[in-house]
Amino acid sequence: MVKRRFVSAFLLISMLFGCTVRHVSTAGRSPHTLAMAAVGDTNGYNAVQAYGQLKSTGELPSGRDVFIFNAEGVFSKSLGFRDCRGFRRQSLFLGSPEVLDSLPGGKITIASLANNHALDCGREGLRETIWQLGMHGIMTVGAGDNLQEACEPLILDVKGLRLAVLAYMEMAPVVAAYIGMPPDWLAADDNRRGVASWELCDGRKQIAEIKREADIIVVLVHMHHTASSWTETPSAASVLFVRKILDAGADIVIGSGPHVPQGIIKSERGVALLSLGNFLFHPDYQIPEKGRRSILADFTVSDDSLKLAIVPLRLDVTGIPRTASEEDAAAILKRISILSAQLGTTLQIRGERGYVEMRR
Repeated sequence: MVKRRFVSAFLLISMLFGCTVRHVSTAGRSPHTLAMAAVGDTNGYNAVQAYGQLKSTGELPSGRDVFIFNAEGVFSKSLGFRDCRGFRRQSLFLGSPEVLDSLPGGKITIASLANNHALDCGREGLRETIWQLGMHGIMTVGAGDNLQEACEPLILDVKGLRLAVLAYMEMAPVVAAYIGMPPDWLAADDNRRGVASWELCDGRKQIAEIKREADIIVVLVHMHHTASSWTETPSAASVLFVRKILDAGADIVIGSGPHVPQGIIKSERGVALLSLGNFLFHPDYQIPEKGRRSILADFTVSDDSLKLAIVPLRLDVTGIPRTASEEDAAAILKRISILSAQLGTTLQIRGERGYVEMRR
């Protein structure tokens, strides 16, 4: 708790003086072993309808050194829907920042803003979201006031390990055209607030440079390579893209976008989860049953090993995640196991958890 207050104060001071926070250092009792948890698509839209139930999210695995989520939407107290712009085939997500206090969190909490809903309320909405996340002690990656800020990684010294976190949004032009979004709507440039992409940030070069100083590189990717949603089987383009990131030197790739859990890729260099599914998610329409299945990725990383535990979750009718029941967990893990096997990865299932382990 003390460390989280430190991060919050540090962020606040930096924002007040116009600085960008990129480096944070924390001490720990157990050097050279890092605990990190990650969840999928999260927003505050419609969450006001379930404030009394939000406390259940705090009962999920928490207290890790680092907690990561995809902040898919705008968090603001001052903006209304009149200030926002929707597209004909894409929802508009505007929610209260108060829901951020209900997330499990970690000693350091990070939100990825590299997604297709970051500008649902325009560039002012993105600015407000970054501010509100900072006020809640949450660091951001994948978006900024210009291209340099959007591409800039977080560098965190955590318990004897140097962790680098990057985030990229990837949307195929055909998908942007399908939803009616201008091709360059999301992108940051030298003089415009926006989000990061692999191409604009020269991701391969970024990773190569960071590899010289970082012990662990985590890349967060929000992928829309096809117009299809709710698809458990990833597109060939998504698989190739994730493998390219692993080949570039990433240790962990965490995907989002399809709104359902997908399989896991294990390579000689690292591990990638193509999609964690939804976490806090309640649109105006009824989502399919498979959209209520979700997973929490629980990592333990040391100097010489990487261990991933898959924690099955279930979203209730109000979009609030809870630990899945024993029967539901078994079904979710079985499906993830099948999807991972199709990608050449074996998921070891023990009890109500799935495991992937490797040497580093």
